[in-house]
Amino acid sequence: MAAPDAWEATREQIDGLGAYPIARVALNRIPAVPGTIFVTESLEAPDPESAEQFVSGIRHMQADLIAHFDPSQMITVDTPHGMLPVVPDQIAAEVTAIVESAR
Repeated sequence: MAAPDAWEATREQIDGLGAYPIARVALNRIPAVPGTIFVTESLEAPDPESAEQFVSGIRHMQADLIAHFDPSQMITVDTPHGMLPVVPDQIAAEVTAIVESAR
């Protein structure tokens, strides 16, 4: 398992585990609105010894996130974590579809 402060050595400098409880509270306040999340096909664990647990935890958090939206969909793409420059048209099409469905 990664050390609690492992995020400090990451490029993003985001404490994802620390932010999760705060995000949960915010998610519980979201009304039933459409939502789509894009997730990467492959995940790199910070520690090879805990890779299975890491991937399982991330997938669980992704499923938990999308469950707060209705209708919802999770789209898996074969891209790196920074997927916007790789699949911009696909992301734009999904954003447009959500906006159009709200009209």
